[in-house]
Amino acid sequence: MHRFEALKQNKFLSRIILLGCFSACIPVILIGSVYYQFAMKSAMEHIVNDAKASLLISKDRVERILQNIELDSYAIASSAIVTGSMYDSGFRENVLGHGEIDDMLDKKKNANDFIVDIVYYNQSTEGVISNQYGYIAEKFYKDNQDLRTAMNWSPPRSGGICPLQASRDTSPMSGLSRW
Repeated sequence: MHRFEALKQNKFLSRIILLGCFSACIPVILIGSVYYQFAMKSAMEHIVNDAKASLLISKDRVERILQNIELDSYAIASSAIVTGSMYDSGFRENVLGHGEIDDMLDKKKNANDFIVDIVYYNQSTEGVISNQYGYIAEKFYKDNQDLRTAMNWSPPRSGGICPLQASRDTSPMSGLSRW
């Protein structure tokens, strides 16, 4: 009988120990899971806010870059060299004028890393001055179809996007030119 009483006492003691462990662990687990949920929510809000701030900064920087490109294009279009070449009937043979325009285009292109090529097209002489090729006849220019599309395109009053050939370029903005 002593053995059975010892076993009963051991069972009772082990049950008390298990009850004590459960009563200590359950609140710790519950408090830990609640803290985890709050911490994860706070971390996600922090990440989202940081991403929004970075996106806003990037958007502002891109807008500033595009504004500078637009101002540069206005400066090129209104320069005395370009406006004079539009009214020069002998512009096709004016090698010095081609060089001056090419130098101006090179300076503008090299001042901005986002510009790949600047093209000046003189419709009256059907000539193209490009950073890559210099002066060439329009029919020999690799993107002459784009020039014709741009010259025949009439933008809406609020601006628009002129469709260009996209087959040669794989960049995300290929085939579109903002006017």
